[in-house]
Amino acid sequence: MPTFARSEAMLLYPGTEPLIETLARAPYVVLAALGPAEAAAVDARQQAAGVFDPLASWVVHACRQRGWPAISADPDRLRRIDPDLPIDVL
Repeated sequence: MPTFARSEAMLLYPGTEPLIETLARAPYVVLAALGPAEAAAVDARQQAAGVFDPLASWVVHACRQRGWPAISADPDRLRRIDPDLPIDVL
């Protein structure tokens, strides 16, 4: 889970902070900060897709790096960046 995701979720859904923090502590959730190399890769993905969505680009980048499907309630947001990304829809 990108740290952006946690921040965005708490901003958009203010009553869910305890649930988000519980999810973030789950052993199967990987929290990741955006370093310089990842920031460049995320930027390149956005530019290639012609959109500005750092969080979606970061999720796509992380999933592609790890060979994992994405998990999303908003799959279209991710498909704008990478239409071929496997996505498990919530």
